[in-house]
Amino acid sequence: MNVAELLESRQKDWLELENLVNRLKSPVGRFSLKSDDIVKFTGLYRAACADLALSEAYQLPPGVVRQLNDLVGRAHNQLYTDQSVGWRTLPRYLFYELPKNLFSDMFFWGGMLMFFGPMFLCAALAFLLPDFAQKTIGQETLDSMERMYSKPLEEMGEQERTSMYGFYIYNNAGIGLQVFAFGAFFAVGGIFITIFNAVYLGTVFGHMATVPQAATFFEFVTAHGPFELTAIAMSAGAGLRIGFSMVMPDGRDRMDAVTLAARRSGPFVLLAVFFFGCAAFIEAFISPNPLEFLKPFGIAPLVFKRGIALLSAGFLIAYIMILGGFAWMTERRVKT
Repeated sequence: MNVAELLESRQKDWLELENLVNRLKSPVGRFSLKSDDIVKFTGLYRAACADLALSEAYQLPPGVVRQLNDLVGRAHNQLYTDQSVGWRTLPRYLFYELPKNLFSDMFFWGGMLMFFGPMFLCAALAFLLPDFAQKTIGQETLDSMERMYSKPLEEMGEQERTSMYGFYIYNNAGIGLQVFAFGAFFAVGGIFITIFNAVYLGTVFGHMATVPQAATFFEFVTAHGPFELTAIAMSAGAGLRIGFSMVMPDGRDRMDAVTLAARRSGPFVLLAVFFFGCAAFIEAFISPNPLEFLKPFGIAPLVFKRGIALLSAGFLIAYIMILGGFAWMTERRVKT
């Protein structure tokens, strides 16, 4: 076989290897690879290494040898790249990769829509229609919520405020765990649990806005709401990704699809845990606190807590929308 025939027979494999290398360099392309693609990549890489080692015997032109050497080097870097996040790469990951992945993730936005959509709708219906809350969650639940906030926070004892704090930590963190865990089982359970809790919370918010206990209720829930509610929606999206990977493995082996989905959802779950932690801190030290030290300055506790809520919401918007959107657009610009 002469050089021309050899090049013609091997160029197709080299070109295919180069396409796979380019896909592996892209985060989107990397996650779109199937198990068959990975097997093909390793086989093409070994064949290219053999071609490079025998390039002198093949009497390949110097330009082709340089091209092949570059291709083998890039393939080697993708095959043996270090995927771990160390202290050096942690800032880039936290402030570039993670918000970019959130911004571009359809399951994250699906979880946000699936949770906040029914929640705001039911809050509006409960506020506008007097009988909606009673028919949706029952009069007994409404009476219990009204009794819990029957006294202003400054008139409550330490034990009463602590019991309110414990109830919400247990309840809302439990919701986050439920929507993730049930979503991971074929998605249907997660969708049901997420919508159920969104309807429940939205109805409570809308009803409590119409009763005399409204001031106490919103003074307690306002400050920690942005972090806590976002964490619930994020948990729902992470669970849905795993659940849908079971139903639609996209041509992969089902176990491979679930493993890949879990790997992608893992950082989102950890971020949701961090947001739950932020909400718990605010809920422990600010939400149930009457903040009497603010009185000499003429600052109402509710105004201060609204300020905390605005700062929290601003952080979430900046992290997901601004940082994430900027990183996503930057990557698209580089690709084009």
